[in-house]
Order: sequence, then C-alpha cells, then structure tokens
Amino acid sequence: MLALRPRNFLAFQVCNQEERDMKKLDSRSRVTKKSVGTPKAKNGISDLRQQLEDLSDKIDLVLPEVTARVAALEHLLREKQLVSRQDLVSARAFVRLQEE
Repeated sequence: MLALRPRNFLAFQVCNQEERDMKKLDSRSRVTKKSVGTPKAKNGISDLRQQLEDLSDKIDLVLPEVTARVAALEHLLREKQLVSRQDLVSARAFVRLQEE
C-alpha cells in the first residue's frame, strides 16, 4: 500500500537538513581555544621590533631620493636666479641647527 506523503514533504526534508547543518555548525563553534599569556607579550615585542626594522628599511630607501629632489630644487632655484648661493648655504646651516 502506498503511504500518503504531505504535499510539502520535500520542503520538510530541506528544512530538516538545514536544521541538522545548523546543529553541526553550533557544535563546532563551542570549541574553545587555549590562550597563552606570556608568548603574546614576547610576540608583541618581536612584532614591534619587526615593524621598527621595516620602517628603518623604508627610510633608508626614501632618504636618498628626497635628498636628490632637494638638490634638484636647489639647482633650479640657482639656475632661475631666485636665490643666491649664500642663501642656500645659510638655509642648510639653519636646518643643521634645528637638528641638534
């Protein structure tokens, strides 16, 4: 004898499958990770040290280009006779004083 199935039997099966999938996800999300306190501090210091080294490398790459651009600007200013050589020398002396 044929068993009568409800009209929405397929929809019922899909809903049940979705509920089972959600239960599987829920059971996986309950897994907790152990936290370790001291290595994080050491890892943080090493991360900072690495960032400092990266920054130093970037400065080493950029500084020569900036210096070259400043020299090119000084050359143009002299060529256009907008400043005298003495103006440039005094400007460099002023910058050196500010660095100290």
